[in-house]
Amino acid sequence: MLKSPASRTALFLAITSTIIIFGIHQYNQQLSTRHGVVRANIIDITPQVSGLVTQVNVRHNQTVKKGDLLFSIDDSDYKINVQNAQANLANVEQQLLEQSAAVLSAKAALQNAQSQYSYMQSNFQRISNLKQRNFASTNDYQQAETDLNVSKGNVATAQARLQQAIAARGALGDDNAQLLAAKASLAKAELDLSRTHIYAPSNGKIATVNLNVGDYARPGNALLAEVDTDNIWVEGAFPETVIAGIRVGDKAKVYLMADTHVAYHGHVQSIGSAINSKELPNPGLLSELPQVFDWVRLAENVPVNIQLDPGSNMENFIPGLSATVDIVK
Repeated sequence: MLKSPASRTALFLAITSTIIIFGIHQYNQQLSTRHGVVRANIIDITPQVSGLVTQVNVRHNQTVKKGDLLFSIDDSDYKINVQNAQANLANVEQQLLEQSAAVLSAKAALQNAQSQYSYMQSNFQRISNLKQRNFASTNDYQQAETDLNVSKGNVATAQARLQQAIAARGALGDDNAQLLAAKASLAKAELDLSRTHIYAPSNGKIATVNLNVGDYARPGNALLAEVDTDNIWVEGAFPETVIAGIRVGDKAKVYLMADTHVAYHGHVQSIGSAINSKELPNPGLLSELPQVFDWVRLAENVPVNIQLDPGSNMENFIPGLSATVDIVK
């Protein structure tokens, strides 16, 4: 019988350690975890154009549907930009009409010059034949030759003017660079105008409202945060020792800590493929899940995502709430 205090202490520590190690082993073999958390897609609502906020249609924790108007930015300048772009497009189209008319005129002038040159060739040939038979004077021959050379020069000039007219006009239709640029400017102005009204990107709840009428909105500054209620799931942290027993599609039960008596049903949607471990030199954005004790070497926890069944009361699933997850086999 152990009588010394040191012996009794050693025995107590040995028994306690055995019980703890056995408990940890049993815990690590269960397809259940109390380390669950409600997750959701949190959407930062950021304006894409700048301006004064003229209207705010939502408040904290308000339910919204996809397409609901959230807030508006002063669109006065953007309407003017659209009008200017429309006027510029009209000017370009008018200019193209005039340039196309100039091309047609240059083509007609070239055809006339070519016809004149053809006539002068025939006339020169006729005078040459007559001169050879002494029926035409030297002056007549020289004049015919001069007229031929002039008409030939007129053809070259007409061809150059036609090329200049075509170059000034550019390509036809939607291949025309000026027309494409004007249409692109109008499309950009219309897009910016449409962006002065910001709509809900999904069904959800507005978690944060960080703007008021009169505030100046800038691109890149998130002004609202929306919880996407169509994309809520529960992430359970399971020890790596039991992951082999979990399969995608397995049924699951979820108990929220807010009401542990109500079971919500779902299934395993995915199992983590990597975690943020101290064994990894550059964990980056990988999931970092807690271990229960620091003084005992425990299995790493692996995230298992649970998709809740349709019909579950999603109002109770607030992102960040704690949950218990049981895998049903």
